[in-house]
Amino acid sequence: MDVLAPLVALVAAVASVRVRGGRLALWAVTWLGYRLRQHDDREPLHAVRVSSHGHGLGLAAVGDTWAAVVRLSDGHHAAVAAAVRVLRAVYRQTEVPLVSAQLVRWSGSGGPVCWVVVRYRAAEAPFAARLRGGGERGAQRATLAAASLLTDLLAAAGARGTVLTAEELSDDLLRALGAGDGIRGVETWRSWSDGGLAQACFRPARSPGPVPVFTATAPGAVFTAVSLTLRGAPSGTPREDLVVRFGLRPGESAERVAAGFGVPLVPLHGRHRPYLRRTLPLAL
Repeated sequence: MDVLAPLVALVAAVASVRVRGGRLALWAVTWLGYRLRQHDDREPLHAVRVSSHGHGLGLAAVGDTWAAVVRLSDGHHAAVAAAVRVLRAVYRQTEVPLVSAQLVRWSGSGGPVCWVVVRYRAAEAPFAARLRGGGERGAQRATLAAASLLTDLLAAAGARGTVLTAEELSDDLLRALGAGDGIRGVETWRSWSDGGLAQACFRPARSPGPVPVFTATAPGAVFTAVSLTLRGAPSGTPREDLVVRFGLRPGESAERVAAGFGVPLVPLHGRHRPYLRRTLPLAL
């Protein structure tokens, strides 16, 4: 703590300087978060508990939230536009109000995979859990009810999907991570690495809409993960967060891979591990 105090004081002083519309302050906050994480060696799936419920369906618990994951039967580009529309519709529905909803498209060896995720917190919408028995069991049932509604909406849009079982969910989380189970990895300012494969996260430089980002390709990447997450905002309008993550070959430059993506991207330097977690199909 004695070491952190002067760091915090330094960042506070730097953050008070306005340079180019406040960008120095943002850099200072990013740098402080990065330095603090150097003392945190938890692996990216820390605090995620996968368990089986109702007919073996899987739920992922993170803190006081529950997430259910639907895997689309078709992960190719044709299904993406429909999945984006359904994602927005399922987030707007009021039967089981969601804390967040997410679409992830992962493309690499073995072909593309698309997941759609619903995440529920009973503390924010308690009536949905109470209607289903209350308590933890009611929250779990509410989450699965949202997943069932999601599969119905997907089917109506011509994009079929199935709710993952606990075993499938555990396997798919590791596939989306692109690293082995229990891998803690090392975060540097420019990437996160599991000891062999480096990964780097980016944001679109401007807002072309989600579909062009989901359908862009990066020939130089081992794999590409694109995530669109919807979550609440004080204005009441859902905030849409688009993140792109690349798996990199040894010695490959993340910027070079990003330049071949077809959509201008901005690197998330100093934030690769937290944004890696955001691209996992958990709607974090």
